[in-house]
Amino acid sequence: MTEEQREAALRDIRGSDPEAIIEAAKLLSADSSTTARLLELLASEERVEVRQGILYALTWHGDVSLWDLMIRILSDQKEHPKIRGQAAECISYLFEKIETDSKEFKAAVDALQEALKDDSPEVRYCATNALGSTKHLPIIPVGGRYGDQAALDALVRLARVASMPARAFVPHGLEVLARETTNVELRKRAVLVLRHLEKDKIEQVRSEASLALKKIGDKGG
Repeated sequence: MTEEQREAALRDIRGSDPEAIIEAAKLLSADSSTTARLLELLASEERVEVRQGILYALTWHGDVSLWDLMIRILSDQKEHPKIRGQAAECISYLFEKIETDSKEFKAAVDALQEALKDDSPEVRYCATNALGSTKHLPIIPVGGRYGDQAALDALVRLARVASMPARAFVPHGLEVLARETTNVELRKRAVLVLRHLEKDKIEQVRSEASLALKKIGDKGG
């Protein structure tokens, strides 16, 4: 990226055109030299679309110095759900650079676990995806406010992208959802996903899926 393109993107990302903000965020996401400038803009910008665009760009810079900031944003109920969800996504990309026995790791996991109970489906979805990327912790059982369509969508995505051992905990999440939801159609969909996981390439996932189906009383068909 040329200096002229960089400056233009930094102007566009704080403009009023949503499409231009998105394009600028994409460009700046590939230029880690703009981290400091983007942080300055974030500190002075209140518009949701702009803050989300800035966080999107920062997400791809892979800078672990952003860790504490992203945890604070995720935990801040005053922030818009889109912004908090983007912070969770940034955390998910940085997990591989954080030691699992560190206080930094625990702080992020605690914040993400709390986000699983958030009123916003978007925040819950992003928190679930981030926890799945830890490659360390089991998926937190769903239920209560989390037993909804967003929960099922999040678990389906985790079934596709999560690494072991987190992947093997997806069937348990689906089991709890199927048992606790009052939505008949949602339960049917959770059961169908579990049947699909019975054919997963990973033996442990297949085993957990079969066990989950037995616990919710599904006999197939």
